[in-house]
Amino acid sequence: VGTRAYVADYDAGLQILDVSDVTDPRRLGGLDTDGLTVGLFVTNDLAFLADHDRGLVIVDVSDPVRPIRRGDFDTDGFARDVVVRGGHAFLADDSEGLKVIDVGNPSAPSLTGALRIPGAAQAIRMDGALAYVASYAGGLNIVSVSNHASPVLIGSALGAGQAWDVTVADGVAYVADGTAGLKIYDVRNPESPTLVGQLDTGSITIGVSLTGSILAIADWEGGLRLVDVSNPKIPRFAESFGADKLVAGAEIAGDYIYVPARAHGVSIVNLPMAGGFAPLISTQPVNRAGRVGDFIAFVVDAVGSPDLLYQWTKDGIVLTGATNRGLTLTNIGLASAGSYAVTVTNNFGRVTSLAAGLAVQPRLEPDFVIFDLASLTFQNGELTLGFDSASSANETSGEYRVQVSTDLVTWEILPDVPRATEGQIRVVDPDAGREACRFYRVIRR
Repeated sequence: VGTRAYVADYDAGLQILDVSDVTDPRRLGGLDTDGLTVGLFVTNDLAFLADHDRGLVIVDVSDPVRPIRRGDFDTDGFARDVVVRGGHAFLADDSEGLKVIDVGNPSAPSLTGALRIPGAAQAIRMDGALAYVASYAGGLNIVSVSNHASPVLIGSALGAGQAWDVTVADGVAYVADGTAGLKIYDVRNPESPTLVGQLDTGSITIGVSLTGSILAIADWEGGLRLVDVSNPKIPRFAESFGADKLVAGAEIAGDYIYVPARAHGVSIVNLPMAGGFAPLISTQPVNRAGRVGDFIAFVVDAVGSPDLLYQWTKDGIVLTGATNRGLTLTNIGLASAGSYAVTVTNNFGRVTSLAAGLAVQPRLEPDFVIFDLASLTFQNGELTLGFDSASSANETSGEYRVQVSTDLVTWEILPDVPRATEGQIRVVDPDAGREACRFYRVIRR
């Protein structure tokens, strides 16, 4: 908030930092609540703390050096998260579900309404008169709080079974779903949220924070991950940080991401994509090999905002018209061999892929199919070769050849092969009988 950062510091309570210089954050003050501070919300010089078994704690932070405890409300559950709107605090109270607390008088908060929901409520986000509650073992729950005294569960998505956190924007809910990674739901119809996208993060997704089309994910052992959600149906990794820490949360504020990590305090990461971000290549093009006449394709995967532009090069020379994420080469020749790369650009920057090589070899001649011989007879100087021609008996005679060898290594073609008839070819081998051993095979070019 402004030049201050407020940290829920578990058994150390509330911590207040001066972040006017993000490269050198300094502690201003703090308050030990005697509980376990796991969530908070700050507004109008008041910090509302979700203080686990102590419930809701309200702290006056007008003097950040000497914060003062103003009020408490002990809930029946374990307060995990809190959001304040219009004089009411909406509290995720673990197994006790959702609590609505009147905080108009911070010194004397009082219960207005409550609702049990499936599982254990871990996090809450508000959007108008709707509360989106991430519930461990209960998934995503959408609650109408238009009547504060009587909140009503109107929709749920049990597919988000380990839901630890949630954020909502533009009719889309992003759920941190533990070992199941990121789940993305269309909530334009809150009575029937629909899964539209998901992403396996590789670790335990426990926190989410959104700005524009970039989602910051707290991925525990996987560190901080930034995901491009410009298309919620196809979320893509953009960048990762701090995989050497156990990242417990992520909060985007302005041009920075504030990242609490177990036993490492709070890290402040520059948001490289405030208002948009430069391209990042997630999958590089790979080396290819082929023969003259083949079809070859190179592909790159990149993320960035706004839209990306592509330009492929060969050996550093721009390829006219090669402006898609994929480069297709048809009927390649020996001159097609070389080094291919693509430069991806947008208004925020550019990046060039690693070079991918293309090796081209001459076309093998003949390009043929070998048929299994079913029989071979020799009579009056004429060979009759029987072979499986179930799918090719109607081919023209010019497409069939008979090859002969004395060592199964070097093969020669017998000339003047007639049309195959019902899986048989009759040929004359003038050298038959002159060699101790001769081998035959039928091919089709």
